[in-house]
Amino acid sequence: FPQDDTAPTPPPQPGNPMERLATAAPEAVKRHALFRSLARQFEAYTQAARQALEQAAQGSLNPQRFLRLTAALQRLDRGLDHFDAAITASLTDVDELTGLLNRAAMERDLARELAHARRNQAPLCVAMVDADHFKQVNDTHGHDFGDVVLQALAERFENSLRPHDRVYRYGGEEFVMVLPETSLPDAVDVLNRLRLDVCATPIAQDAAEVVQFVSAGVAAATAQDDNEAVIKRADRALYDAKASGRNRVVAAD
Repeated sequence: FPQDDTAPTPPPQPGNPMERLATAAPEAVKRHALFRSLARQFEAYTQAARQALEQAAQGSLNPQRFLRLTAALQRLDRGLDHFDAAITASLTDVDELTGLLNRAAMERDLARELAHARRNQAPLCVAMVDADHFKQVNDTHGHDFGDVVLQALAERFENSLRPHDRVYRYGGEEFVMVLPETSLPDAVDVLNRLRLDVCATPIAQDAAEVVQFVSAGVAAATAQDDNEAVIKRADRALYDAKASGRNRVVAAD
């Protein structure tokens, strides 16, 4: 029979999935020890599989080679489980709307920072920040645009804070900021700069647009403070900021 030149070309074989994943993964993921371990385990598995296939094609696959393949597969499976658990744990710490760390993560991180400040006799400040008149934004433009405003605030907070400061979504339109190695006067300066950065440009989507202001209360941690105590003082200062006209920073006594 004549050669059929019209036969379809077989599809290209897929590349190494770890290489594709590494290309798409953020740098922080690629640097993670679990990711690097998973890559090594995948390489060991593919090498064992290749050797087993070659022996099987020659009719000489021995039990020892097969056991090495199954052991490599089991190690890879455990590595995938560990990586999946790490990703799941990290997602439970992230607020879905804003991408910021959430209240549960804040509680854990703040307890660690308070302990560090006590050990090193270092200053530490905690701030409560609230979007002013946010109910009016939702009532006027709808909750979808309210979500846009919260997302924009989260981005502006992160851009305005210093690299070692942390911001968390506390709930609703409230945020907590933890400022390590920071005295109370310096914390007030940081938060005033943040407050001005937030309202410097409008937040807009389609026909909706607002200039969003924020109020903040900030407290300096003491050696006796736990999470609840320092947050309570910052929250009282936030109440004072709102009661005195909003769009301002008030330091706790």
